[in-house]
Amino acid sequence: MNEELKIKIIKWSKDRGIIPNASPLVQFAKLMSEFSEIFEALRLLNKEKLIDAIGDVQVVLINLSELLKLEDNSLEINFNYSKEFNSINEVAEYICNIGDKIIKHDYKSAVDLIEKSYECLTGYSRFEHIDPNYALECAYNEIKDRKGFLTPEGNFIKDSDPMYQEIIKKYKK
Repeated sequence: MNEELKIKIIKWSKDRGIIPNASPLVQFAKLMSEFSEIFEALRLLNKEKLIDAIGDVQVVLINLSELLKLEDNSLEINFNYSKEFNSINEVAEYICNIGDKIIKHDYKSAVDLIEKSYECLTGYSRFEHIDPNYALECAYNEIKDRKGFLTPEGNFIKDSDPMYQEIIKKYKK
């Protein structure tokens, strides 16, 4: 993984209140939503959508790992690329089990599953002839200029909302 890009993604997420205001369970729901877009891209045979979905899943896995580290600062997360091809079913198996571990507050096991999910996702990307670094870069380029803020109450306020400036002042002290 491109460490510089990972740092940019984490900064972007912090600036928008996703880290630390989202809960691990809410980010898991976001992960499932983004992961479902992989299947939609496959159904449509749309490679651009597949690249976008793979990148978005990587972004959420990064955010989720950061949230879990906030819950237990002893956790270390290593994002490795797979050296082998993986099926989408392998990726799904790992991702689906993350939520169970989060619900049980078994963050160490959740991190292990995040690592395996990421590794399998990169292997799956290669199976589809997609560079996972490229997919992550595309995802970041898509979101980097988006504005908004996630409040601690879980409300995402877009920058077009008339209350946006007041909310930013209130929560970004």
